[in-house]
Amino acid sequence: MKILGIDYGTKYIGLAVGNTTDKMAFPKSEIPTKGALVVIKELVQSEEIDMIVIGMPSGTSFGENIIVETIGTFKTVLAGATGKEVVVIDEQSSSQIARHATEGKQVHHARKRHEVPERVNASAAAIILQRYLDTQ
Repeated sequence: MKILGIDYGTKYIGLAVGNTTDKMAFPKSEIPTKGALVVIKELVQSEEIDMIVIGMPSGTSFGENIIVETIGTFKTVLAGATGKEVVVIDEQSSSQIARHATEGKQVHHARKRHEVPERVNASAAAIILQRYLDTQ
């Protein structure tokens, strides 16, 4: 079964792909949150995705409650748009782990060092998906 992993953010969404046969998840890409539904729907069709896994923060602070509600709404809309099962799992520390793992992988632009956010967000999505695959 081929699965799409999602690290949802207010500005960008990280995507990863894996399967239940190999039980391996791989970073795919990062897309802007605005307009993401269309892109994800196309990806689900082109990659023949069977299921989707989205990371959900487990905290209880006010800011995290807002994102939890937003992700819940996105999950419902995504399931309706793709016709696929969408599972939510705890994404605890996935972005921090991905950021740490990609430290030192920098790009130089106009004498400034910038973190490669695509690598971080897609890596966070792969961590989320790998957690799910490890439980199967």
